[in-house]
Amino acid sequence: MDKVKLKHFAKSSDNEKAYRWVTATRGSTIYFSQEKHENGAASLGQMAFRVLLQNLDMIDAESLRDVPWTIGLKLWKEISKNQLDSIRTWQTFVTAYRDEIVQDRIADLMSYRSSSKVFGGKEIALTPFLEVIQAPKFEWINLVTLASPVLLREQWMSISKLSNLGGLYVYGPVEMYTLDDTVVRAWFNAARDSGAFSALKILLLQSQDRLTLGTLEYFQAFPALRVVLLTGARLNTKGIEDIIQDTRWTWMNKSSLCLEIYQKWHSGSKVFHHDARLRDVYNLVHRKDLGADKCPQSPQLNIKGGIEPSSNLWKRQDQLWFELKPAAECTAKVVTQKRLAVRSEIDSKRLKMRSGAQRSMSDLFGELGGSQKR
Repeated sequence: MDKVKLKHFAKSSDNEKAYRWVTATRGSTIYFSQEKHENGAASLGQMAFRVLLQNLDMIDAESLRDVPWTIGLKLWKEISKNQLDSIRTWQTFVTAYRDEIVQDRIADLMSYRSSSKVFGGKEIALTPFLEVIQAPKFEWINLVTLASPVLLREQWMSISKLSNLGGLYVYGPVEMYTLDDTVVRAWFNAARDSGAFSALKILLLQSQDRLTLGTLEYFQAFPALRVVLLTGARLNTKGIEDIIQDTRWTWMNKSSLCLEIYQKWHSGSKVFHHDARLRDVYNLVHRKDLGADKCPQSPQLNIKGGIEPSSNLWKRQDQLWFELKPAAECTAKVVTQKRLAVRSEIDSKRLKMRSGAQRSMSDLFGELGGSQKR
């Protein structure tokens, strides 16, 4: 979302929290207005950087278009060093310099982790948060972790509108707000009818007590999906072989990919951040799926929201890891598709998814360019 749209978006009171979240920084610009140079006057480049850091909200991808990558990278390092980075600023740099970032593998630009949660334990409207991290042209991939999220059914369904969702991890239920098969059916309809979840590679649904193994039939409609984790009161190993027979699914005891992910998942520290776990297993699936050399990794935005459940939550239930084989590799006849088509037709009838700073940016960047040459 560009600068003008973002400011217009924030005028609605319903969107105010999302706007504050996407523009939040850990540092402050007060330091730059008070900064004194002990060794005499600052250079022209130093003064330009100082003004730019004081007016980061004026910088957008368009203003960076003609700025060399070497200068842009230096500006980003100054932003990070002074803790003035935000989701919006990161989005701006990724949009302007995506190819250079991927080629040079700049770590903190390739994988950015928000310093603040999307939301806490109160019920919220998720849609505004999804809107500010949309990337219709897939400049970056979103990896979203939701801990005990307090979301109504309509909010769960709205996740299907996040086109650049690469990984989703939901763990820890809140009473009456748990994911259920109805939501998954709505996701299936969105994937089939609107091309939703086109980039989703990994889906982890942990301690979701209203889900059943029947959801595996619906997840087959997600074109990029490779790995699913399911745990919950209704989910166990009984009858798995019969359920996944004649489908593209294999489960952990017959999938080397799932075994490798399982080992990686449990190899980290007990205090290892859950969103970091999601990032690591997503990257593992990506490398195994397409190969890092053939398909360079996209920049990633790692976000987390909700409230932390019990630390031993994942130890109380069976972890069912499933691998979805690509359709091109699967020779077995999938007998569930006709049944799904009929059922989704019935479901679709029931479900209703509901100017500027004192000095122009160009002048400041021009001064930076001049100072760089000197």
